[in-house]
Amino acid sequence: FSPLLKDGRIYGRGAADDKGPAMAALYAMRAVKELGVPLSKNVRLILGTDEECGSSDLEYYYQKEKEAPKSFSPDASFPVINLEKGGLRGAFSAEWPEDTALPRLISADGGTKLNVVPDKAFALFEGLDRAILTAACQKAAEETKAAFTVSEQGDYLRVDVKGVGAHAAGPQAGVNAVTALLKLVAALPLAESQGFARLKAVEALFPHGDFLGKAAGVAMKEELY
Repeated sequence: FSPLLKDGRIYGRGAADDKGPAMAALYAMRAVKELGVPLSKNVRLILGTDEECGSSDLEYYYQKEKEAPKSFSPDASFPVINLEKGGLRGAFSAEWPEDTALPRLISADGGTKLNVVPDKAFALFEGLDRAILTAACQKAAEETKAAFTVSEQGDYLRVDVKGVGAHAAGPQAGVNAVTALLKLVAALPLAESQGFARLKAVEALFPHGDFLGKAAGVAMKEELY
């Protein structure tokens, strides 16, 4: 996190994305001002600190200030890159009555940020034989390259999944813990229920290992079915 000064250059975390482009934009504004280039409109440089997670600071800023009619983001290797490539930030939700038939999934959770391949996830099961769950985890580990750990948590069996985190710009470098967990759950001999059917549908929509399954922003929260 500390910058390194060497041979007239600055090396440090975030120097290219986005501290360097921010300074390039600032010096461009200074050059225009010092050269006396005539402008018919004002120019404003806005520096936020939440760009990776939705730019909530800019949302607040524009609640206080009038939004500029023309704007761009000097992102990453600016000026080669001057905008985001785009992304899908959809949300899927469903509700159903609780089904108490065993064995069943009690809850599952995973994911942190929309632009990060999730590296952790967990699930709680009730009424499931530990030997069956352990064997299914071993098979899932071979197929997904994620690590699965089975433990007891009160009356439930808990599965913790450890993947490999990665930025959304390079999801192929990660191992998605959420989709790995979905793959495991969908293959388990759980009692049929509306919740289990919906979970298997999500697993079919985001299969582990393909582009969607590797993509960031796949987070899950299942409760009581």
